[in-house]
This record gives sequence, structure tokens and C-alpha cells, in this order.
Amino acid sequence: MTKAETLEGAERVLGGLRQKREAVVSRIAANADQRKAVGYEVHAADDKTAREKLDKLNAESATLSGELESLDGAIRTAEERCDTARRAARHLGMHQAS
Repeated sequence: MTKAETLEGAERVLGGLRQKREAVVSRIAANADQRKAVGYEVHAADDKTAREKLDKLNAESATLSGELESLDGAIRTAEERCDTARRAARHLGMHQAS
């Protein structure tokens, strides 16, 4: 595997992680909207069915929050790996030019 392939792979991983993050952020927004929609029925009308739905949405919200944190960490690591691969590719290029 060449340094360019390593850089391409690192950039591909980073792009995939960013896409996953965007999907999780969208799911977080949709979850928040759903929680707002059932919140009145839970808190003002003491609706038991709405309470069950809200409990599930709250659990999903916690899961999504954790997923977002782990993706942010993975993205930081992927960015560092891309930077390392770029430096290695530049270094290789300088030595091949000599």
C-alpha cells in the first residue's frame, strides 16, 4: 500500500464518519421534535400512552447523545490520522524528488 492509498483511505474513513454524524444529528432533532409533541399530553393530561412513548424517546435520546459523543471522538482521531498521512505523503514526495 502506498502513502497516497493510506491518505485516501484515511480521508474516506473521515468522510464516512462525518456522514454518520450528520445522520445522528438529524435523528437527535427528530427525536426532540417528537418529545415536544408528546410532552403536553404527558405533563398536562397525564396520558399513560404518551408517557410510554416519551419514556422510549428519552431512552433513545440518551443513546443518540452517547453515539454523538463517540462519533465526535472518532472524527477527531480520523482527522489526526489524515494529518499524519498527509505529512507522510509530503515526506515521501520530498524524498522521491531528491
